[in-house]
Amino acid sequence: MRQRKRFTREFKVEAVRLLEQGHRLASEIAGELGFRRNQLYKWQEQVAKQGKAAFPGSGRRGGPAEELARLQRELARVQGGRDILKKAAAYFAREAGKKWSARIFFLNVFHSHRMLLIGRNQL
Repeated sequence: MRQRKRFTREFKVEAVRLLEQGHRLASEIAGELGFRRNQLYKWQEQVAKQGKAAFPGSGRRGGPAEELARLQRELARVQGGRDILKKAAAYFAREAGKKWSARIFFLNVFHSHRMLLIGRNQL
């Protein structure tokens, strides 16, 4: 299996600059520099969208960006758990044939389970 090539930020910026000068075709530039033409277009798009912030490099992101990513992962995990509990509550409410809402039923089941656990711990 072939290992991925890694290019520095300066290399990418220079390749995009050569493309934007318009003196040579993208396929010529990419061929000479050792990568595919579509990669050059992707780099050009990144520079157009992000400007000087394009190609931040690999490794850990600094401060706020890292914290934001961590919080987004945590939110996704918590929302997934919440969705599972909602579905379980709705299922058990339907199965029980009660006229309670799914929330009330879930709370009653949770409370009963908690009381059962407390009772076992006291023995």
